[in-house]
Amino acid sequence: MRSLIDCSSMLLLHMRKAGGTSCRRVLKKICQYHGIALRVEEGMPVDLETLPHDVFVVANFRHPVERVFSLFLSEGRFYGLDADEPPLTLEAWLAGTRPRQHEDAPPLWREPYDYYVRTLQGDYRRGGAVNSAASERNYNDALRRMRRLNTILITEWLDNPKYLRFLNAEFCMDETHHLEFPTLNRAARRLRPDPSVLPLTPEYRQQLLAANRRDTELYRHACARVADQAGLGADVSFESVHCEQGD
Repeated sequence: MRSLIDCSSMLLLHMRKAGGTSCRRVLKKICQYHGIALRVEEGMPVDLETLPHDVFVVANFRHPVERVFSLFLSEGRFYGLDADEPPLTLEAWLAGTRPRQHEDAPPLWREPYDYYVRTLQGDYRRGGAVNSAASERNYNDALRRMRRLNTILITEWLDNPKYLRFLNAEFCMDETHHLEFPTLNRAARRLRPDPSVLPLTPEYRQQLLAANRRDTELYRHACARVADQAGLGADVSFESVHCEQGD
């Protein structure tokens, strides 16, 4: 793959509820430093296999359990904050239930199932159903297209000094420019919501994992690639913080 300094532009595949907004801010500064354009695609899949070779492609990933739970907190609970009725439960939200006062309003996002696979594979653009798990063919297509990514950003690792040094080199920044993801790092510390607000029970964790089995496989593949490239080894975890925490 080409180095960033040999590329004419950068493309960020902004994965929603996975730190993409914070990543976008940092990548914008990197592109300004190199004098190249930053293009961002969010929600609409891109045919990575037909992109010109001088486009530097970046994508951000977060453990699917964390991503979907964050999506639920943004969408499912959002509608109950200023209403008489209580917020939706995770189970009701996954089933597609809407609060009464917002039944006719469009959802913020309806992407709780294998979102990474569908985005990379292009299923959304072809009108694939978003309320069902991706197929094995979807997964294999997404895995093949992932090879076109020049750099992968793993949200949970962006406060790891060794990983940041690796990214500094990946983005061809000189030693006086140290990459920082301050907003993302602060957000990462809020990944575990207050249990008194909404405990993510073992049953819910298993439900989210089951609904995103192929996304979890793809995430772990991305983590393995990054860990190998950056030499992170045992310094990082491939698991969800919610899956690691006690019951």
